[in-house]
Amino acid sequence: MAKIEETRTFPGKSPDQLYTAFEGVFKKAGFITWKKRPIGWLALAKRQAADSDVQSTLSARPGNPSAATLVISSANQTQEQLQTWAAVIWKSLEETE
Repeated sequence: MAKIEETRTFPGKSPDQLYTAFEGVFKKAGFITWKKRPIGWLALAKRQAADSDVQSTLSARPGNPSAATLVISSANQTQEQLQTWAAVIWKSLEETE
């Protein structure tokens, strides 16, 4: 099983701004958001890949600066494939207004 868990900071962006962008950034990486928890700034998404589901979560947290944590996991995908999707998600989140 491959898994990525990474946290990045976003100076100048609020947790609300990050959370609002989650659905769109997941979509750009081919994921479908299936649950959102606005009270916790959390979104859960998944995608079908080859022979398995790929699960992902994004969460935001307040601070100075605000931060987001991305988790992607899959039973049958490689770490490299997960990193490819993570790169798309991070790039899209950084470009969010």
